[in-house]
Amino acid sequence: ISTASATENEQSLKHLQSFINSIFEEAKIETFEYGIESEFAKKLDLLIYKYGDMAIEVLQRLVFQDDADTDVGYEALRVIGRTEHESSLTSRLKLLQRGIFSSVSQIKNGSALGLAYLDDPKAIPFLMQAIERETIEWLREYFQQVTDQLENTLKCRTSSGN
Repeated sequence: ISTASATENEQSLKHLQSFINSIFEEAKIETFEYGIESEFAKKLDLLIYKYGDMAIEVLQRLVFQDDADTDVGYEALRVIGRTEHESSLTSRLKLLQRGIFSSVSQIKNGSALGLAYLDDPKAIPFLMQAIERETIEWLREYFQQVTDQLENTLKCRTSSGN
């Protein structure tokens, strides 16, 4: 990569970071309701489509920072999982897998929901580890539900030859 393109990438990343920071700030006053697409979710969806892995890199920093708003983080993790963007699949999977080991239960829950939406059986070993480590009963049960779903997905893919 040339110095000019590396500088351009750095500037793009800074611009994207600033923009995502602002939508995270705006989202703090938004009410998230089950079954209703939030403005925050719509904006994140578009950013993932437009910037792919670069957006996931910025989102990861924001979701996992110590002073992150957990409601906004939960919503972001849900969106990261349900966004259908093939080229960012690996980075989205890694971010969600990291989230199930967070020290914040709402972030763990949002990450598990994101993994359920993603429906990628590659997350099974991580969920199994999280089940072993988790001390909160309802989270362990939820991780198990997501694991069961992913195992079923794997069986379906194997039996259909995909």
